[in-house]
Amino acid sequence: MDKEEAQWLLTQIDRIVSERVEGSAAALRSEVRSFRDEVLSHIDEIYRRLDRLESEYQALSAAVNRLEVAFAEDRGERKDIRNEIEKLKVQVAELQERIARLEADSHDA
Repeated sequence: MDKEEAQWLLTQIDRIVSERVEGSAAALRSEVRSFRDEVLSHIDEIYRRLDRLESEYQALSAAVNRLEVAFAEDRGERKDIRNEIEKLKVQVAELQERIARLEADSHDA
């Protein structure tokens, strides 16, 4: 094999290898692009779900705060009612004593 044939053969090999490498690189770029798009789509869905969960968390947090306020107010009202009941018990006891005295006085008279 002379120098020209060797050069021609090297040129042909270089062309074939370059075509195959370029074809493989293009296919790889296409696969990477497809994979990237798929990953970005999944990330977008994760962010949408995260936003929804954030909104639900905020709504639940606000509801819990409202319930805490309502329970605190209810606790205060129950305390007031207990105080009123105690006052009424004292008044009933006083009335019972007065009734007992009046009955005793009416029996003595």
